[in-house]
Amino acid sequence: MRNLVLGLHCLYPDHKDMRMGMLKVLVGYYVTPALSLGVGAGSSSYNPGAKNVLPVFLDVRYHPFKNKRFLLNGDIGCAFLTPAAYSKGELLMDFSVGYKVLDKKVSIIPAIGYNYCGYDVGVPAYNNMQLVDSQNRHSLFVKVGVVF
Repeated sequence: MRNLVLGLHCLYPDHKDMRMGMLKVLVGYYVTPALSLGVGAGSSSYNPGAKNVLPVFLDVRYHPFKNKRFLLNGDIGCAFLTPAAYSKGELLMDFSVGYKVLDKKVSIIPAIGYNYCGYDVGVPAYNNMQLVDSQNRHSLFVKVGVVF
């Protein structure tokens, strides 16, 4: 059985004036009835600051109970930044717990979780030199997934 998940994350980072929205698409395959492995990509934006992040990640989903409504989800990958004048994406991680509201051909899965995104951004300095500013974003999020 394959799954395609569309999700919208509303993230609330540690900086009170910053908000992040994310849309991810992934394709996975259930290797056992309780375990799915997949790959995905997405797009997200940090405001203020106009940083756009393009995450590419591996996805693991695990159903710990027999009824398969509860879901543990983990993503790990790389976060690419745009504009890329000088930017270097680093580690991206998501961990969440969800519950299937519908268990039909199309399922709705609301979830809560934690997100980490790290990246380096070049900052113009004196005499055409650039300094590197490392950013680490820690966020709690609420998401809604749609599984086909």
